Amino acid sequence: MSFRHKPDPVGDSALITKELNEWERHLNEIIGIMCFTLAIASVGTPTPQLWSVFSIIFVLVFQHGASKGKMELLSQLRDNKDRTEYEDFLLKDITDNIKPMKFPAFIFGFVLLIVIASAPLFFALFGLDQDLLKLIYGNSSYTIFNL
Repeated sequence: MSFRHKPDPVGDSALITKELNEWERHLNEIIGIMCFTLAIASVGTPTPQLWSVFSIIFVLVFQHGASKGKMELLSQLRDNKDRTEYEDFLLKDITDNIKPMKFPAFIFGFVLLIVIASAPLFFALFGLDQDLLKLIYGNSSYTIFNL
């Protein structure tokens, strides 16, 4: 869709907002829940750090495939090098409404995966008490990537 028609701020904004709301719902309901589930599952394995790294890779590959066809209008608007003043206004208005608090499940799940994957590395780098890792890993091994 091109925005090179008579400006309709309400209609154009509504189209992109609908697309944005679907994207936020996708991040929360699909990716966020998947990340959280994979994080909890990886903690239950003998090597949680390794499986959380594999889970992060899987989520990124899955998300890359799942993002095809989503956010097309906003992408077209953002990628257009010859934007009109109206299109710049529309882009700014929409991007100002993108707030991380609209997809908390995604943020929580993905951050949890990253914490599980990187906790031993941070503990080793910053000289933190290794006994605190038992809060995350329990009795599981966390020596795969440990320095």
